[in-house]
Amino acid sequence: MNQPVELEIEITGLTLTAQVWGEADRPAILAIHGWLDNAQSFAPLAARLPEYRLIALELPGHGHSGHWPAGMYYHFVDCARVVLEAMDALGLATVRLVGHSLGGAVAALVAGAYPERIAKLVFIDAFGTLVDAPEHSPQSLRNHVQQWGDLKAKSMPVYPDTRKAAVARVVVGDLDFDNALLLTERGTRQVPGGVTWRTDPRWRVHSALRLTEAQCQAFLSAITAPVLYIQASKGLDFVRQGAELRRACVADLREVEIAGGHHVHMQNAAEVAGVIRGFLED
Repeated sequence: MNQPVELEIEITGLTLTAQVWGEADRPAILAIHGWLDNAQSFAPLAARLPEYRLIALELPGHGHSGHWPAGMYYHFVDCARVVLEAMDALGLATVRLVGHSLGGAVAALVAGAYPERIAKLVFIDAFGTLVDAPEHSPQSLRNHVQQWGDLKAKSMPVYPDTRKAAVARVVVGDLDFDNALLLTERGTRQVPGGVTWRTDPRWRVHSALRLTEAQCQAFLSAITAPVLYIQASKGLDFVRQGAELRRACVADLREVEIAGGHHVHMQNAAEVAGVIRGFLED
C-alpha cells in the first residue's frame, strides 16, 4: 500500500490533520472517521480505490489533530463547521463525502445544512445522528456535568507499546488485531512507561444535549445528493433501528448490506470499496 501524505489544515482556532492517498488530479473523496478512531481507519479502503484522491480528515481531538482549549468540550454538531472550514481550506467547493459512525452523523449535518456542496454521500454503519427524546434532556445535561467533573480524577491508561494497546482495542471492539494495530499506531503517543491514547478524553463525556428524532429527520430530508447506506451485517443495533425510521426521509437512497461488524470498511474493505466505486461512478 502506498504511504499517505500527511496534511495540516488550519481552521479557526485549531490545526487539523489528514492523511491523503492518491494524486491531486484525481477525483476527491473526503472521508470522516468514527468516534475514537483516526484517519488510518480508511487505509484499507484507500488501497482499493486508487483512482480517487482519498482525504481522511481527523476531527478535533482525534488522531494528530489539535485539541480544543481547556474548558471547552466536544459536541458532534460543532464538527459540521469544522468539516466545512476544512473543505474551504482544501479548495473543495463540492465533494464526495464518506462518513463512518460519528463521521456519518457529522456528514448528515453537513449534507443537510449545505446540500449544494455534496455531490454524493456514503454512510458506513451510520444513518443520521444519535438522538434522544426531549423528556430525557434534563438527565442528559446532568450526566454531562457529572462526567465533566469526573474527568479531573481520571488518568489515561498506559500500555507498554502499541501492540499491547492494540490488544486492548480488540477487547473492547469488533476489530481483529491487524486492523486494531493500524488505528493504535497512529492513535497513541509516547509517555513515560509506554504509550497512551492521543484522543482527547473529553470525547468520552456524555453530550449535554442530543438532537431529537424530528431534528435528525429534518437534516436527512434536506439532503439532495444521492446517498449510499452501507449496512454492516453485524453492525450497531441503534444504526439499523434508526435507518428503519429515517430511510423514507432521503430522496435518493441506495442500500447495501455487507458482511462485517461496525468497522466493516476495514474488515471487508474490498467489497466496501467495490460498492462505493459503483455508486460514485453511476
